[in-house]
Amino acid sequence: MSPATKRQRIAIDEDSWVNQLTPSAQSVILFVHGTFGDAKETWRGTSEALLTNPGLSSFDTASFGYSSKVFERNTPDTFTEKLRLWINTHLSSYTDIYIIAHSMGGLLVRGSICAMLNDAGENKTVKKIRLCFLVASPVTGSKVATFLTKIGLSKIHKRLDYLDNPKFNGKPLGKAYAAAVKRYCDNGGDTIDAPHFHIFTAERDIFVGKPKKSFYTKFDHDEGVLPGTHGSVKLELDINSTLITRVAQLVLDSIGTSRRLQKSRINAIQESTREREEAALASPGCGAALAGGTGETVDILLISCSNTKSDASGHHFDGNASLLSQLDDPDIRQLIFATRNRMLTSIQGGLVDGIEFSEGNRGSRPINKELIFGPDFGGRINESKFLPAYLRYKGRCYQATPDEWAKFLQQPKRPVVLIMSGLYGLLLATDSIQNYDAHLTDVNLEAGVSIQTYWKDRELMTEILLSHIKWLEKNVGPVGRVVDALSELSYQETINWSLIRHRWPVFHRVFEKRAGRDALANLGVWVRDVLRDPNLLKSIEYDQFYENKSFLDEDRIAFERLIGETSLKVMRQIKN
Repeated sequence: MSPATKRQRIAIDEDSWVNQLTPSAQSVILFVHGTFGDAKETWRGTSEALLTNPGLSSFDTASFGYSSKVFERNTPDTFTEKLRLWINTHLSSYTDIYIIAHSMGGLLVRGSICAMLNDAGENKTVKKIRLCFLVASPVTGSKVATFLTKIGLSKIHKRLDYLDNPKFNGKPLGKAYAAAVKRYCDNGGDTIDAPHFHIFTAERDIFVGKPKKSFYTKFDHDEGVLPGTHGSVKLELDINSTLITRVAQLVLDSIGTSRRLQKSRINAIQESTREREEAALASPGCGAALAGGTGETVDILLISCSNTKSDASGHHFDGNASLLSQLDDPDIRQLIFATRNRMLTSIQGGLVDGIEFSEGNRGSRPINKELIFGPDFGGRINESKFLPAYLRYKGRCYQATPDEWAKFLQQPKRPVVLIMSGLYGLLLATDSIQNYDAHLTDVNLEAGVSIQTYWKDRELMTEILLSHIKWLEKNVGPVGRVVDALSELSYQETINWSLIRHRWPVFHRVFEKRAGRDALANLGVWVRDVLRDPNLLKSIEYDQFYENKSFLDEDRIAFERLIGETSLKVMRQIKN
């Protein structure tokens, strides 16, 4: 979605406003100007550049303004309290708040958050402030203010003392923040919810230097030097500028790594589990669905993507056929976009290498260079570069013909087929995807971790699956069983199955004679047969071999309750 359109400006006062995309937006970026600045000119072009990142395109923006005359009657403490009240009044409805402040604006932000941490009544709001970015802010004083104070000008300009030696409640801003966090925790808060600050300095800043080491707490992070002067460092920036790139990266990382969000997910899972089990015990007939019976239930079949893909195009993105439209929790959609964007940025930036199969740097592949920021990544560009996933993937696991897929997808009571992809996460078979080249075990050379890590950590892939199941049970019907026909251990281990099988029976496929990639051809035969006759899913049992005349080597398929624990003699994939 374009940042320049479809946002309604809601004026709060003559100096402040909120640019609202929709009344239900979850995240907002607040901009705060500095001394002699104003809400409009200080950040000219910066918010627009930031929102061109597809992962941030659904964010609202806001701007807080205050009087910044040369001779100002109000003290900085007055503005600090005004900002504190403004955040509580106008931003408390958001789930996540990010703040970017310039010069003295950074001091006001620091002081406001200290005040909020000290007040137990504001715990709920301060927990929503995820990150603060201070640009050229004199957190340990301004050398120019120090000089002007020494020659006596602070008597006529009340801000000079504050800019010379900024404090909150009589303490330097570093110590004041550490004390405020301690008070917050004493009032029942958690240190993981305390906002973190990222500090940027300007290369040619004659007013503000690098903060002293005494300022930094464990919640403060030095982001180094930005090109420009004190005034130009935040003006007319584009999507490739250092500040915009780094802020976008940190915001997207915070979305994907929020321990606070993870805790709420686990609590929701546990509560939903308890309610479902109680309902099953109380209602006749519900136990069959919980136990995976053969009643009117929806089964789920999970398969892997494939390395071999069709290079055809001609389709535009169809949001109605996407898993993104079938999630119970809207926050999960945002996490998916953030992770997909991180994958795409890393691939196109030359940071991802196909080490496991010696396939080289993914950024050098022409098809990866041609990937666009389309709706599949949260962007707006909808060119005819898409195919439904079931038509895009052409590997050994995809032996069903297009006609067989089409016939299967038209059945009203069919199972749901989900496809796991290193780039996209989980997909419906009908999801519109671009042509790409990446594998779940590819390694991010800069971070030293595999692509799988980004989907596995914090149970993200599991959360996506659970959110879709919850949507199905609300909109389609009770889910009966989950069948894991994923191709390799790297795919299987991306999901925390204990959170799934606690509520629904899970069947993990194994073969008597083949494992891993060697079993793909036989797995493709079995998946094809399921598409032809979906009732096959309801007939399978644990720890029992099933023959198929089309299997290579006269192999047989079986299903186990837990990975690695069947009593049958089967072939196992050797972990690398």
